[in-house]
Amino acid sequence: MHCNPIRPAPGADFAPAVRGSTPVRPAALLGRWWRTQPRVERRLGIDIGQRALQLVELQRAGADQDWQLAAWAEEPLPADADTKTLAAALRHAWRRSGSRSRAAVVALPDSAVLSRSLNLPAALSEAELESLLQLEVAQQGAWADAPIAFDFMRHGEPSAAGQVEVQLVACRRDGVEHYRRALQLAGLRAAALEIDSQALARVCARLPQAQATTQALVLLELREDEPWLGVLQGGRMIHRRSLSCPGAPTALADPAALLDELAAALQLFLASGPECPLAEVLLTGGLPAASLEVLAGQVRQRLQLPCTVLAPLAGLCVSEAQALQPLEAAPSLLLACGLALREPRP
Repeated sequence: MHCNPIRPAPGADFAPAVRGSTPVRPAALLGRWWRTQPRVERRLGIDIGQRALQLVELQRAGADQDWQLAAWAEEPLPADADTKTLAAALRHAWRRSGSRSRAAVVALPDSAVLSRSLNLPAALSEAELESLLQLEVAQQGAWADAPIAFDFMRHGEPSAAGQVEVQLVACRRDGVEHYRRALQLAGLRAAALEIDSQALARVCARLPQAQATTQALVLLELREDEPWLGVLQGGRMIHRRSLSCPGAPTALADPAALLDELAAALQLFLASGPECPLAEVLLTGGLPAASLEVLAGQVRQRLQLPCTVLAPLAGLCVSEAQALQPLEAAPSLLLACGLALREPRP
């Protein structure tokens, strides 16, 4: 907001504003104006991949305002980066971005997380539900000898049978500690840790076509290590799996393997899941937008479905200075945007 200061005319004495018989000093007027301005809310999301990390800060001045891209950065990572190496990369990316927020939401990869949806009695208290889910986590043989961290969330309203859907998320505690310690060494803190499928669904849920409850959207994410497939319905991720074919660079050079695997995975989903017609394929990943457009045409031809390159910055206000930048990294900012859009839990 631009404010024109009130100045006295040349050669005249300044006469302070008067309310009744009490003069109001200009400093007091400025103080009142400053207190009436909405507080700027800032959120920071960091996507830590195998070979790079992406950082996005969003801001808005009031809950009724649109989110604005405030800062972003991309930083390469060596393979199997240890805690100190990751901390150095986080610190460098944060400083380069110009971010003003230090509380970050970070994603754990789906491959490192146990995620299940369970139908449980809605009458269970939080303590009873926690004890029950702790037993469920303890039965996972793969993590029998490792300390486990877990969390849960209720979804929707209880059914007529008195059941409610509860999403359980669990992972090894040392994975959580690795991220928490790296953020701390970088001068940041972990506001929340969540699984990447939740963050991706949050971005896609902002799309107009994601509001339909009778049709599903297919999300094809081209990562460097391997592609991932997701199916979204009603703004939620109802199916998620990796594809057993090479990742982004190879997929562009030789897309046949990717298209075959994608077609087979969708056929299996349609055969085993509830009736859910597919409406559109959304394509994203760590490739230039022009390369993704080429691959989108091949997906359309093979699946006979519309295919759109997903713009993660769609629906965000972008400043003139940012619009002048090429933003080649925009397709790879999808997950970081979804993390930054996470609502704080009470």
